[in-house]
Amino acid sequence: MKAAAVIKHDLKFQFRHGFYHVYVIVTLSYIVFLNLLPHGLRPPVAVLLVFTDPCVLGFLFIGGIVLFEKGQGVFQNLFVTPMRLHDYILSKTLSLSLLSISAAFAIVLFTFGLNFNPLLLFLGVTLSAVLFTLIGLTLVVRVETINQYLMASIVYILPLMLPLIEFLGLFSSPLFYLLPAKHSLILIEGAITGEVDIYEIIYAVIALTVWIGLAYIWVYRWFYRYVINKIGGGSGQ
Repeated sequence: MKAAAVIKHDLKFQFRHGFYHVYVIVTLSYIVFLNLLPHGLRPPVAVLLVFTDPCVLGFLFIGGIVLFEKGQGVFQNLFVTPMRLHDYILSKTLSLSLLSISAAFAIVLFTFGLNFNPLLLFLGVTLSAVLFTLIGLTLVVRVETINQYLMASIVYILPLMLPLIEFLGLFSSPLFYLLPAKHSLILIEGAITGEVDIYEIIYAVIALTVWIGLAYIWVYRWFYRYVINKIGGGSGQ
């Protein structure tokens, strides 16, 4: 099955199950909230909202999607077809990232007008959304219920989110540069405030790309081990 066809199917699934409807309401709520804030508070609060919601949207949704597919016996049929595992992973990450990008741009555009850097926002949200969706995929293949997913997600996500402590002005450490949230915040904050160094941008993009590469390898191996091997599929290369 072609990757484009799989992505189209996932987009239809997400629309049919109300993902976009819900996120229109959520996004509008954020826009109203931000526009009620004093001008000086809008940039930091917007950065925080964009990072903690649209950017991690895929992590929150992918658990329910994959567990639903497990429960419906989708995998037993899916991975005995010509569809490759690479296409499945790509479809899930790109389709959910599209929703993240749409929500983030709407929030920033209707809060700050055109006074932001669209390229930096695109890079920050896209790379972050892809990464967190991949991390969600690594987790969900090993659990059987949504409660298990939510409990295990604390172990996965909280350490990666430690740079938020620095963003909130509570504690700072150079070690935060090893964590993806630091680089996501650099790009998103730079997009909204314009206060970012070109070297920080380059480093942030490279660091997030490396994280994505490692997460993708992790997802592929675990998905093959915990899903495909258990159903005896051999075509999901």
